[in-house]
Amino acid sequence: MSATTNLGKVSVTPKGAWASTNTYEILDIVTSGGSSYLAKQDVPTGVPLTNTSYWIMIAEKGDGGEVTSASASISGGYGTPGVTVTAGGTAHERTLAFAFTNLRGEKGETGNGIDSVYKTGTSGLVDTYTILFTDGSTYEFEVNNGTASIDDTLTKSGWAADAKAVGDTKASIDGFYETMGVGVADNLTPYSEDSGASQDIPFIAQGTGCGNGESVVDTGSYCQLKKKLGNTVGVNQQWDESKIPSDSALYGTNTYTANGVTFTKNGDGSISVQTVGGGATSDTSVKIATQTTMPLGQKHLIRGAFGGSSSTYFIEYAGTNRATNGSIFDAYPGGYNMWLVVKSGAVLTTAVKVTPQVIFLPLWFGSNDRIPSDLLSHPENWGRYYAGSLAYAAGYLDSADGTVLKSIGRQIWDGEHDVTAIPNQAYYCKGTATITYKDRGGNTISTASVTNTSFTTPADCFSFGVSGTGVTISLYYSGESGYDEDYDYTVLASVDTGSEVLRSAGAVADEKTPDGTITRRVGYVDMGTLNWSAISNNRFETSSPISGAKYYPSITAPNIRCSRYQTVTFKTIYETSTDMCISIWNEAAYIQVRDTSYSTAAAFKTAMSGVYLYYELATPTTEQGTAFAENIPCDDFGSMYWTQTKGIPQGNEIFYPVDYKASIDTLYNRVEGDMSAIVIDSQLEVVADRIPEAPSEDGTYTLKATVSSGTKTYSWVADE
Repeated sequence: MSATTNLGKVSVTPKGAWASTNTYEILDIVTSGGSSYLAKQDVPTGVPLTNTSYWIMIAEKGDGGEVTSASASISGGYGTPGVTVTAGGTAHERTLAFAFTNLRGEKGETGNGIDSVYKTGTSGLVDTYTILFTDGSTYEFEVNNGTASIDDTLTKSGWAADAKAVGDTKASIDGFYETMGVGVADNLTPYSEDSGASQDIPFIAQGTGCGNGESVVDTGSYCQLKKKLGNTVGVNQQWDESKIPSDSALYGTNTYTANGVTFTKNGDGSISVQTVGGGATSDTSVKIATQTTMPLGQKHLIRGAFGGSSSTYFIEYAGTNRATNGSIFDAYPGGYNMWLVVKSGAVLTTAVKVTPQVIFLPLWFGSNDRIPSDLLSHPENWGRYYAGSLAYAAGYLDSADGTVLKSIGRQIWDGEHDVTAIPNQAYYCKGTATITYKDRGGNTISTASVTNTSFTTPADCFSFGVSGTGVTISLYYSGESGYDEDYDYTVLASVDTGSEVLRSAGAVADEKTPDGTITRRVGYVDMGTLNWSAISNNRFETSSPISGAKYYPSITAPNIRCSRYQTVTFKTIYETSTDMCISIWNEAAYIQVRDTSYSTAAAFKTAMSGVYLYYELATPTTEQGTAFAENIPCDDFGSMYWTQTKGIPQGNEIFYPVDYKASIDTLYNRVEGDMSAIVIDSQLEVVADRIPEAPSEDGTYTLKATVSSGTKTYSWVADE
């Protein structure tokens, strides 16, 4: 049972122009002659503004007047609630001190308080502040600096006697707001703008402060989206049904059955596999490609989307190498055959769809050197780098189109809809639930029943359904705690960052800051619109430099991206026979390409129609886009994801400031409230320069300290 305590009036109330016929209540504000006055107590009719027992002037008419600061003290005693106001400073630079007393009533149910208040923007003389409440919701209000009357600075309507009003009166109007949390560090600015860690790994969905499934930064209760960055990839999928060779059992037919196994071409780039009777009676395979066109020495990802295992079905390449959820290979002379294999004894009563994939990684990421190390060591994480179409594509440039960045609390299931999943990611289920794993198209991959345990999403799982009651689904981190507790589903933030296209080329990217400023660092051109000349060694060169493009030393890989060719240094393209590559001349911005498929410039130019080149601009340009909120509430065990359509990770730079308040409160709790037990560095005695080196002979020794006349000496003593 909860109790209600009447706190009385605890917020100021603008009442307009003063009138002698009116009565006023404590904390009413009136104006007269361009100045503003605050009632110190209830005022009867006819009391003039010059009566300082009842009125205080808080803003005098004049240019540039402002309330420069406000402070508050709160007494948690019992009794009749009250408030006193003390004015300070001058009429032009007024300060206000609010003292609230007797605000404690009977303990009620847990309510919604203020976690922190911080400045989120400035436009001219108007500052915008955001209140972050303990339930994760936010509220914005404005403070107008430099006005003649405090009436103009209070734009928030409907002030109520609740935690919001207390927080607003406690604020420092021209600075950083104090936290409303209870703890030893209450009077400190809770976060540091200068200390913390940044994360710049592009993502579609991630655990807060994580990159590719690994924790990379420590987080507090909010972070800052410093920049939205372009991220461009060279989308390519080198396999489709046309790659099935003439000596394959599936060539010229849609179905092949052998040894209790049926293979079916689906016409959408996938092959269904199903067993009949008791399952596969022996290892059964069908050839799906003869790989002879891969650029030599370049890395390729070969996989069969939608899983499988070494004991059921898988993609086989290079004889014994099996690409179940992904394997990365260097291309070899002549290439190797690809097979779809079903193992003896496998039972697949329901047809499973396998989408063979061959991804030319240097084209996707720009070059061999720019392939993420995480992907090289964990090919099964490919789904974290792309969640788009699996259709055949010879190669085209495409950029991330993330618009809204959502921050979710620890409970990531809303009790109704599917969860946006991170592929190959560990989760925890408190309670009992059935998990239905789904692919990028929403098709069911498999199901699992889980009870108070962790589970890992398949490599091609981009969402999963949950069926259960009283269930909490959260990201799982080995060694952490709290998984046996219940949490409410909370959307902590939903930040619309705008839909402007941002691109990247090599190590540079377009960027957008919270004020909406877009810095363009990347230009682009359709290579079919350029004029080309054929030169020696199967190379083609533009007839003139690319306007505005930056050029580089011959041994430096340029910041360019092409939808058809991998990026190399000019020295490489000039001195070697590496095929299917592109670079920029080191003395001017001429483009050179080596492609042995063409013998004339005219044929090459025709083939380049619709093939785009992205390049670094020698001089960046700026433009104005839509602004977005910088400060984002977050949960250390929660998640973030971008709403988008293309499935390309969105580039970003997120800053996680150090939470000084949490650190000090934790320290306070560790010493059980006795802050005198804490020794700071400056109080520690430096003894390292007086400790002798340890003995060189074998044995066990103890460091002995001897004090004589206040002087300490140290020595090593052999243990008996």
